[in-house]
Amino acid sequence: MRKLFFATLALCAMTFGACSKDDGAKGDPAGSALLNMMNESNGRTLLGSSDVYVDDAGNFVCSSSVIAYAGRVGGLNGVSVRFDNLVRSTAVDVGGGYLVYDGESLHEFPSGHIALAAGTTYYRMRVQSIITGENAAGKQEMTGVKVVYYADKAGDAGILPEPFDRFYDIVDVVLLDKQDSELLDRADEIEVTSNLAVEQDINGEWFVVKNDRHTVGYIYVRIGDLWSAITVWA
Repeated sequence: MRKLFFATLALCAMTFGACSKDDGAKGDPAGSALLNMMNESNGRTLLGSSDVYVDDAGNFVCSSSVIAYAGRVGGLNGVSVRFDNLVRSTAVDVGGGYLVYDGESLHEFPSGHIALAAGTTYYRMRVQSIITGENAAGKQEMTGVKVVYYADKAGDAGILPEPFDRFYDIVDVVLLDKQDSELLDRADEIEVTSNLAVEQDINGEWFVVKNDRHTVGYIYVRIGDLWSAITVWA
């Protein structure tokens, strides 16, 4: 049930490609970087520390990451967090904006609402232009794409602590402290693993009940599009 990958995504990485900071246009956040993402036949440049690359058919593809297409955008400031069209392969669209998440940073709650781990890093990306080169037959073909990207951080500790930073060691029952009780009060959705139950007493304070002999359980909390989790050891 532990669905978090604490991404340590570098702002700029090179694999047979060129990358420079502050190459964004108007509408891109400060610190945006320009990257030449060469396709499979020309070095297969990865986007930062993700596994996203451009295949020879002109698609962004990945395996552990997931991509959401955000439509045509004038700049990265117009690319907002969204989870409605997550894929592992999508066509390169010049002028198009994209969001790139590590798959382990997303958690789907029982309501069907998908949320992003608080404090994790994700990418906003837009395609600036196509890169072309001469093939063996002397004809021009696509060899890669120029993208502008930005490594963004999801939320802050004032909204939600990072997942699994908070933990309790219990035998059967434990009362949550003030910080975690207030967190559950503010939650839009709460999910617990099958070996736990969370309830409120007559004073409105939250407590956790362990209902089997599993050694560890989790309380998942969603506020808006962000999630966190509390670990409960037995």
